[in-house]
Amino acid sequence: SPPLESLARGRSSAVILISDASRLCPSAEFLELLIDRLNRGGIADERIRIIVALGMHRRQTTDELMRLTGRGVFERVRVLNHSALPDDCIRVGVTTRGTPVEINRLVVEADLRIATGNIEPHRLVGMSGGVKALVPGVASSRCIEIHHSLSARWQAEPGSTDNELHRDLVEAAAFVPIHFLFNVVVNPKREILRAFCGDVRAAHQAGIAYARERFRVPVSKRYDAVIVSPG
Repeated sequence: SPPLESLARGRSSAVILISDASRLCPSAEFLELLIDRLNRGGIADERIRIIVALGMHRRQTTDELMRLTGRGVFERVRVLNHSALPDDCIRVGVTTRGTPVEINRLVVEADLRIATGNIEPHRLVGMSGGVKALVPGVASSRCIEIHHSLSARWQAEPGSTDNELHRDLVEAAAFVPIHFLFNVVVNPKREILRAFCGDVRAAHQAGIAYARERFRVPVSKRYDAVIVSPG
């Protein structure tokens, strides 16, 4: 991928998608760096928006928004909660699995779209991060519900994106492309172990390979009992 400041040149506006407080992603650690790169490419602070990719989670309070982004960034650019109401989203297409792709209007209209997030094993789509910031992150409630319902027909193996639900997300993202990805892998203390950025597919796959090494434990046999913890 070209550097972020190169991608920003000639663009009129940018939107950065970040995770909400229920996720491990320490967005405040890197948002200022991303904004500085956008500035270098000619996009001023007043033409940058940060949108919390809530999906259908509750809205974040003002204090939570400040903690998510860091006070400096919160006071520097506009920070908004995503709205999953159909009136606040634009329909851009339908996937071959029947998911109506309806995305936050501000995201669709942005000239440059940046997705951030944390990569870890995920029950529904195999791995978090990547295009998941778009759907379900900034999708309509109808889009989210229909996409999630696919899990009744197809199952994913945690740690692998070779499944129908993740393919549905990739197809949905083709209607509203993510121009730059910044994903991290963190430990339980939200300390960044490694960051992966650039092309949304290539960077995500590189991050997945690293996360699999960190989080998956290979076993050579079946055990009578296994003690596990969700952390």
